[in-house]
Amino acid sequence: MAKRIPKYCLHKGTGQAFVKLNGQTFYLGEYGTPASRERYESMVARHLGGTIEIDRETVTIGRLAVLYVDFAEGYYRKNDRTTSEVSAIRSALRPLVKKYSREKVSHFGPRKLKDVRDVMIAAGWKRTGINAAVRRIVRMLRWATENELILPSVYESCRSVTGLRWGRSAARESAPVKPVDLQHVEAVKPFLSRQLAATVDLQLATGMRPGEVVIMRMIDIDTSTPEAWQYRPHTHKTQHHGRARVVFL
Repeated sequence: MAKRIPKYCLHKGTGQAFVKLNGQTFYLGEYGTPASRERYESMVARHLGGTIEIDRETVTIGRLAVLYVDFAEGYYRKNDRTTSEVSAIRSALRPLVKKYSREKVSHFGPRKLKDVRDVMIAAGWKRTGINAAVRRIVRMLRWATENELILPSVYESCRSVTGLRWGRSAARESAPVKPVDLQHVEAVKPFLSRQLAATVDLQLATGMRPGEVVIMRMIDIDTSTPEAWQYRPHTHKTQHHGRARVVFL
């Protein structure tokens, strides 16, 4: 059976022409122009000949961001739920998409990545948060490279951007996180229920995370050694790295 010829379509939101091939949307440039028509005919011809593939020269930042978030929602999952990494990725990509949504990824590079970083600085982001966001953007470019969505040169050039150093940029510094004064802890405990007070004492004695305390089950505790029971949480923060977590009680 002969392949159906796909339509030359208008994307009303952007004024661009597009064509759908093998379930993927390819943007062709301004709708109705000779250049977009020529690109359409070329891609349809390749499609009918069985040689169509993603055009790495024309993928936009906005399109790539959508693809990457879709991937992240399926990849960053734990206990059948998306992790906080997905929200962090969305936050990191927001300034990038706002400034360069319609920019071709093939035209993106270190200078424009630094421009996005400057937007974060102007918005009052903390230096450590900015560095983490830039790393996530570069990670997206690495993912796109290994999946042959963009040209490798884009990722290779952007990964050369170094992180902001303490005291050497206009970025806001974050205050160091210090432990809570034990006097404050003891002052609060009389107002807690017996169960909550016990979880506070258990954290102080073992250094457990709050989440590890509240999911504790007897089945997770090895009591075979009276000197020190061993608690192995059934889920924990570094589980996806293949690391074991043992808390001695």
